[in-house]
Amino acid sequence: MSQRARKPASPTAPGARGQTPAATPLDAPLAGGLVIEASAGTGKTYALTTVAARAVVEAALPMDRMLVVTFTVAAAAELRHRLRRTLTAAAAAIDGAGDDDQAVGLAERWQREGVPREVAEQRLAEAIRDLDRACVTTIHGFCQRLLTDFAFDGNTPFGFEVAGDDGPAVAAAVRDFWRRSLAEAPPAMLQHAAVSGFTLAELTPWAERRHAKAGLEIRGAGPGTEAIDAATTAWQRAFEQARSAWVGDRDALAEAIGEPNHRGARTSSTPSGGATG
Repeated sequence: MSQRARKPASPTAPGARGQTPAATPLDAPLAGGLVIEASAGTGKTYALTTVAARAVVEAALPMDRMLVVTFTVAAAAELRHRLRRTLTAAAAAIDGAGDDDQAVGLAERWQREGVPREVAEQRLAEAIRDLDRACVTTIHGFCQRLLTDFAFDGNTPFGFEVAGDDGPAVAAAVRDFWRRSLAEAPPAMLQHAAVSGFTLAELTPWAERRHAKAGLEIRGAGPGTEAIDAATTAWQRAFEQARSAWVGDRDALAEAIGEPNHRGARTSSTPSGGATG
């Protein structure tokens, strides 16, 4: 059995097209911008935690000046855990303990760069101690923290919350609309909705998609309730006219539609399924 080799995450300093990327996160420059290009499962977290550990030791970056923003709560928790593990393993690797390849690579780099052992140990110990002061969070969490920390500057109440996934709220609104709208709907509309597959299960994801793109113009929408009510009234009137015509000249209509068995006879159903004349 063979496995396809995955391309490892490669940090690249922004610049001219065709610039040679750094071989590993250990060689990436810390000054300026840095882009990490990688697909899923190819080492983005490894690259991020490596660069973060280097920034702590080589640039003396304190934890309260570190910002790491990701998309989901689970990803933020995993990133914080991996960052703590990297810092702890690197501190052990400086003392010659542990066999973590990432930590060993960091320790060897700091030794090559002439970083004093005592300085590296002290900065790593402070980073591990102050890790909870680092802002490792989601996009919404970061916005929430800014609004809370700078409530006076932003003129926002302290209880202001940044909304995340509004899917449950949309689903609740759709259910409420469904109950209020269909409770008094005419039978013809209910029958049409059932035949066409217009159900609550179909309406909820439709509303969520439209809510996510509120600026979209919905074209081709059906007529309003006034037109539906008028069409229903016209249908009921035509039905009553047809029923009156059938009652008034049943035999002639039966012969015209090719059912001579109705001539001169009135047929009615019985509970047993037979017919009486």
